[in-house]
Amino acid sequence: MMRKNKGTILLETLLMFLASGVITISLLGTLINYLRVESRFYDTIRYTNAMSRAFGVIHNDMSLLKKMKACKDNYLAFQIKKGSKTLNISYYFEGKTLKRRAKEENNKPGINSIVELRKGGHFEERNGLLTIQLDDFSITYNLEE
Repeated sequence: MMRKNKGTILLETLLMFLASGVITISLLGTLINYLRVESRFYDTIRYTNAMSRAFGVIHNDMSLLKKMKACKDNYLAFQIKKGSKTLNISYYFEGKTLKRRAKEENNKPGINSIVELRKGGHFEERNGLLTIQLDDFSITYNLEE
């Protein structure tokens, strides 16, 4: 039986390490790409849930609408009737953040951040229709009903 010399063994060992290094780097690349896709997926879900929540809050307020006060491009104010209480509600944009301010008579106002938008939004009232646009999504309410 013939023995391999030390040079051949060293060369085979180096080639094995090189091959396993290439395999490890390619597996790490695959893992990094998977995590990027996963991250984008979760960002999309988080964004969609935030938009759904924002429109849900607005819809709850609009379903209790008593009186419209003001509507400008970045400001919306109205009164709602909640039980025996009348609340003054206003929505406004602070940068790309939609905020809600609720004030009950003789009480301090409460201000909440509703959603952080990517592009921004606006309010528009025309011919008895109120349109609320947040990023690429919008909802329209008939104020004359």
